[in-house]
Parts: sequence; structure tokens; C-alpha cells
Amino acid sequence: MAKGKRPTLKFNSAGFVELYKSELMKTTNEIMKAFEKDVKMRLNKAKNDIEREESIAEGKNIISAKITAYAQAIIESYGTGSKMDTSNPYLEEYKSSDLWNPARKGLAISGRPAGKYTNILGEEKISSGSMEGKNLEEISPLFQARTPTMAIQQAEQWLKENTGYFEHELNLFQQKVFSNINQFFVYN
Repeated sequence: MAKGKRPTLKFNSAGFVELYKSELMKTTNEIMKAFEKDVKMRLNKAKNDIEREESIAEGKNIISAKITAYAQAIIESYGTGSKMDTSNPYLEEYKSSDLWNPARKGLAISGRPAGKYTNILGEEKISSGSMEGKNLEEISPLFQARTPTMAIQQAEQWLKENTGYFEHELNLFQQKVFSNINQFFVYN
């Protein structure tokens, strides 16, 4: 064999990693779109209170995707007052926040103490205090407890249990990434 430059096979790992990340972000977006669609399908009135953000690369090794459920979607999904779904993972955080009525002893919607307060929708309100601590669900139809639709909870359950859907999306991802892997090999 003659001395000199010998042919070398090289792999463009940086290019492959970029393709891999790009396709994984697309797959993540597809999964989150399906989740968003499932939640909205189950909601009655608060369909516009769900917002999905496109996935982003956070640092070198993390891809993040986010869906935000705003107050009306949470109210509809988890219910209100004595009918609320107490398995809400954020219920204790809500109860310990300034949004929770300090005069509320149980789950039933009750009158607030006199003064200004901010409701769950972020609106400033004023209470006379005349109904403080009283169960408003029993007094007025304006304060009836709402039965939860379980829209968010059921969509989360679907996402956790639907391994066939994940397998399908991950198979598509693998096909896209590995079907053209030869483009990252350079022989010279």
C-alpha cells in the first residue's frame, strides 16, 4: 500500500445530534398537541383556557414542552365548592394561598370576611362580610358547586396509559432520524 493519505470514514455526530434533537422536538410537539386536543374535547366552556407552547431545548440535554390550564379550565375540570375533585395535586397549594377564603372551613363555597380580596380569576373584589363563613351553596343559586368534568385528569391518565400512542410516535421519530443516517457518514 502506498504511503500517503489513506481513506477515512468519519461520522458527523454534531449534524446527527442536531437532526435528532429537531425530530425529537417535533415528536414532543405532536404528543402535546394530542394531549391538548384531548383536554379541549372534554371541556365544555373553557376550551380557550388551555394554551400549548411549542417544545424548546433547555440546555444541552433537556427538551421541554408545556401546556397551561388557566383558571376557567381548572375550575371546569376540577369542579368547585363541595363538589370539587379533592385529588387535585394543587389543591393544598391553593388552600394555603391568598386566593383561598380564610373563612371557608370545608369545601363548600362560603362568605368572605369584610374587605378587599382577589378571586381565583385574579379580579379584585370587595366583600361586605355580612355572609362571612356561611355556606353560600345553601343560600343562593349563584354560588352552586360545580361538578368536575375531569377533562385534565382524564387526558393526563390517557397520556400516562396510552403506551401504544407513544410507541407509534417514537417509531415515526426513529424512522425519520435513522432512515437517512447515511448522510452523516463521510468517506474521504
